[in-house]
Amino acid sequence: MSRTLSLIALSALLAAPAVAQTAPDAQQAPAAPEPAAQAAAETAAPAEGGDLSGTYVIDPGHSQIVFSYDHLGFSISHGMINGVTGSVTLDAANPANSTVEASFPLSAVSTVDATLDEHIFGDKFLNGASPDTQVTFRSTKVEVEDDDEAKVTGDLTLNGVTVPVTLEVELRKAAA
Repeated sequence: MSRTLSLIALSALLAAPAVAQTAPDAQQAPAAPEPAAQAAAETAAPAEGGDLSGTYVIDPGHSQIVFSYDHLGFSISHGMINGVTGSVTLDAANPANSTVEASFPLSAVSTVDATLDEHIFGDKFLNGASPDTQVTFRSTKVEVEDDDEAKVTGDLTLNGVTVPVTLEVELRKAAA
């Protein structure tokens, strides 16, 4: 696997937020929750300022990874990945027990140029990997740096190759 691709994938995961949606506007009547959504809501964290412990499911319809990459020193371009799935489990009492799991299909990767997208899937980067190939990240260690930042170390797997990576993450917002 190309080192450049590892850096692109790492950049992508660095930018990936996992957030719980806030409650609907009080003037709107909430729809009846699906059973899975109800179970997730029961384990979700309380409103801001409270105990954030719980499991947060990454909603692929409301989450995306936005990443940037250096194009040989000439420019910095951006890309996007939709369809991210997974979960973040926060343990406020013992943050080292927190975990992150995320995945997305390669077909979800898009850059600013369709020609570049084709190039990425070619022999020099992904070596013809199927667009439905999954990219996965599973944490192995969480180190809290302050109230809203942490270093999350884990295994990034792409095209059958697993490499350890450390992500600098920021908790932006959490609510039930």
